[in-house]
Amino acid sequence: MTTAKTKPTTQAIETALEAGQERFEQAVKSGAETATKNMEQLITFARKQFDDSVAALNEVSGLSKGHMEALVASTQAATKGAEALTKAAADYSKSRWKS
Repeated sequence: MTTAKTKPTTQAIETALEAGQERFEQAVKSGAETATKNMEQLITFARKQFDDSVAALNEVSGLSKGHMEALVASTQAATKGAEALTKAAADYSKSRWKS
């Protein structure tokens, strides 16, 4: 009688273990798929943020370069203007000195 009861009990335990193992494997697979999907989303987001940052830096760099070029051009124009004023003042002084 003990043998008859042991066999169904052993078989039930084995069936339960197999079902538990299948559930565990499914949970691991599902977790891995979710982790992979989340990692892909994170990488996509990080790439977009990086690209946006690079674009913003390029824009700022372009503005800074443009500002520097404008500063150099205006400084050159001011220098030429100052030279012209100095020459005009010197010419006037010479003409007044000679008269």
